[in-house]
Amino acid sequence: MTFKNIVEGVHGFTLEKYSLCKGFGVGECFQGSNNFTVGGRTWAIYVFPEGTISDKTHGGDRYEQGHVYFGLHIRLVSTKSDKVLLRFKMTILDQSGNGDHWTQSSLHLSPVSIAPLQDSNFPCFIDREILESNNSSYLRDDCIKIECTIGVVGPPDMRLISIPKYCNDVGVDFLAMFKAGEGCDVVLNVRGHKFRAHRVILSARSSVFKSMFAPSKKEIIIGNVEPRVFKALLHFIYSDTFPEDEKCLVDGYAFGAASVSSTMAAKLFAAANQYDMKRLKSICESHLWRSISLKRFGEILSLAELCNAPDLKLLCFKYAAEYYD
Repeated sequence: MTFKNIVEGVHGFTLEKYSLCKGFGVGECFQGSNNFTVGGRTWAIYVFPEGTISDKTHGGDRYEQGHVYFGLHIRLVSTKSDKVLLRFKMTILDQSGNGDHWTQSSLHLSPVSIAPLQDSNFPCFIDREILESNNSSYLRDDCIKIECTIGVVGPPDMRLISIPKYCNDVGVDFLAMFKAGEGCDVVLNVRGHKFRAHRVILSARSSVFKSMFAPSKKEIIIGNVEPRVFKALLHFIYSDTFPEDEKCLVDGYAFGAASVSSTMAAKLFAAANQYDMKRLKSICESHLWRSISLKRFGEILSLAELCNAPDLKLLCFKYAAEYYD
């Protein structure tokens, strides 16, 4: 029988500390792999170190009396799935590099039906004597490398396929409104540079701005921040991002300036502290910390003290303790 719609996937994992797996008892198992997804369903590989009763009853010619078999089972972990038609291949990889892998496969056979939380397996997967022999290439450094190939017949469970959601970026919309000057009701005069803005947005983002706005005031004078820095601050207020032309400077890796305090990261850090922009302040702290060096340590510590940044200050002390011990 030919099946047109087969979704295939491969999952590999390493079973470590194999020696601790022995002594479980026949039919006892544990989950050896992480959960993984193929064909819209979630699967996992379970390990039976001592094999199962089905080895004897269904092993056929593969079963030998008195032998213990290492078993690998595939389990349909999805609980909200219908029964699934499945074909699969289990492989214990040859770790010598010769490609002599130990494999059992049903990929060429008719699929089997498996229900949620059910297993499917190959009885008598590998004799433990073969697996554990002195010249075994399957068990190295107490580890076994396992690979499972799954072929799920038919289309994926449609209920598990999500509908794409339209991404509406509020920050982009607000920033566009700010740049266009739509609905602005206040002017911020920064050393002669005038920025039109929205009281309600600035008030929502900063308690300091909120305290500055009085109903009768149409223009606010800002004298202690550079226009370029204030523009970047407004950009962040509206979009929670940095302007593209300032981002590389804020990142803190291009310290061509004579001092840390003259960098954009440090100036925005001070502005964020002044206007109670906690998230912006935290971002600037991270950038300053990543740029720390013995040469910049003193200035960054002073900034942390000046801008009330205890976390950055503590990191500076730890840095000093490590390098000056």
